[in-house]
Amino acid sequence: MKQFLMKQMMKAQIKKLPRDQQDAAMRMVDEHPDLLMTIAEEAQEEMKKNGGNQMLAMMTVAKRHEAELKAIAPHTKN
Repeated sequence: MKQFLMKQMMKAQIKKLPRDQQDAAMRMVDEHPDLLMTIAEEAQEEMKKNGGNQMLAMMTVAKRHEAELKAIAPHTKN
């Protein structure tokens, strides 16, 4: 159930991205739901602590999990 809700939330957040990037993000949700759920929960806590700024919260939490995110991020062509 949590994974389903996370996928729905993710779809709403990435709907303006190109289709290949949307697919890559959804694969990350399928393959690493625990890490992404942890990040989402920590971001919620950061938002409560810092006045509700979602962007600041996500940047703070993403920095904390930077190595893990780099390890699971799809490789892009440059």
